[in-house]
Amino acid sequence: MPMSEDERLERYLRNFRPLPPAPPPRWRARGKVRRFLISAVAAAAGILIAALLGFHFRVRHPPSAASENVPKANSIPIAGPLTTGRANAALFRNSSVKAGLDQMAFPVRSNQLSAGEVSALELLGEEKHEY
Repeated sequence: MPMSEDERLERYLRNFRPLPPAPPPRWRARGKVRRFLISAVAAAAGILIAALLGFHFRVRHPPSAASENVPKANSIPIAGPLTTGRANAALFRNSSVKAGLDQMAFPVRSNQLSAGEVSALELLGEEKHEY
């Protein structure tokens, strides 16, 4: 009597023996150590650069002649963009938070217009009522 397909498959599977796993290559272990060392060196370099930059900006440089021409309000330069340091200084030097916020939002005008001149913001701010 011939064997059925199921019996042949069972016999084949009973003879199956898995191969033992191969040992892992040594380069993988060295690769992990090397990757760790590279990341540690990169982190140390980042910390060193951050410390050097912090030390550089912490050192007080004597004022130059160019910085004396910058207009100031409450000894805070109003030229240039609003930065976190300038905002913090404005809040610290004013008597109230509202005064500090007003100083940041509406800085003192550094260049006064002569008689008869109107700034572009004032001109755009005027409402025109045409009916």
